[in-house]
Amino acid sequence: MKHPPKVWIVSPGRSHDYTELDAFGDRRAMFDRSVNLYDLDGLAGQIQDALGGTHENDYLVLAGNVVVSSLVLNGWLHMHGKARMLIWGATQRGYFERVISPGMFVPRVETRPILQGVAL
Repeated sequence: MKHPPKVWIVSPGRSHDYTELDAFGDRRAMFDRSVNLYDLDGLAGQIQDALGGTHENDYLVLAGNVVVSSLVLNGWLHMHGKARMLIWGATQRGYFERVISPGMFVPRVETRPILQGVAL
């Protein structure tokens, strides 16, 4: 039986309208309250708990605190090997899908020329 996709919003803001996401699946909030960024062990546990309900066919929407969103994306990639992200396009006035995988950046980083004698 095929898993109907859910749309996981990291930390949905109250002032943003997410109803357009309903076209992709049932909306779910990963965090519906603020998280403690100073307690990284506790935050890691909360993220692991939230990711436990996800499926590789689900969508991820990054919203809210950039640190929390980054950590969730990292955990998602480790758990599923890819992330089907829904990104808001202001020009398109809607969401569009992009699939992110860890390997898509590695070859570019490894083949980048090394700058010698350049002060950074």
